[in-house]
Amino acid sequence: MDRRLEKGNETKEKILNTALLIISEEGLKGLSAKKIADRAQISKSNIFHHYTSVDNLLEVILKNLFADTLTNIPLETCNSLEDFFQLLGEMTFLLEGDELAIYKVLLSYYNEALFTSDYGQMIVQIKKDISEFFRSHLERLSGKKISLDVLEMLTADLDGMGLHYMIEKNSKKFMRFWKLKTEMYIQYINNL
Repeated sequence: MDRRLEKGNETKEKILNTALLIISEEGLKGLSAKKIADRAQISKSNIFHHYTSVDNLLEVILKNLFADTLTNIPLETCNSLEDFFQLLGEMTFLLEGDELAIYKVLLSYYNEALFTSDYGQMIVQIKKDISEFFRSHLERLSGKKISLDVLEMLTADLDGMGLHYMIEKNSKKFMRFWKLKTEMYIQYINNL
């Protein structure tokens, strides 16, 4: 029985990874059960055994991506505001390989949120969760109370600049831009 459960979990993971790959290449609109089944070399019924629909799979992917992203940001290692902002910049503008593909997938959801209110609501909630995550670290580093407006603006800056970075693929340019933004944020926080 344990082997069946293990095999089921492996298949479920294979479906998620295949879907991520397809989305990174074609966007959300390019995803279908047939494409997943063909690429993963499994039956479509196997997909629907693990997920109620392609939309359900897309929701799971979005929630997992943001949970994984927050888990993998080592902000506790930052000892200053400069460290904090430098790390955010590096995690946004110095991406390679799988990290780059995952960021592309995240931005695909943002695009779809313009047309699908469910995704829009999920993105808004995720943005609030990320802002709260940033708040605890910024307040620890600065010793000051940081408003939600500043935190949401920070998240919006990262998203917007990240989108342009993904289009242009010029890390040096966007790290320069981020350094300018960083200086503004640090000056603002220090003047609170």
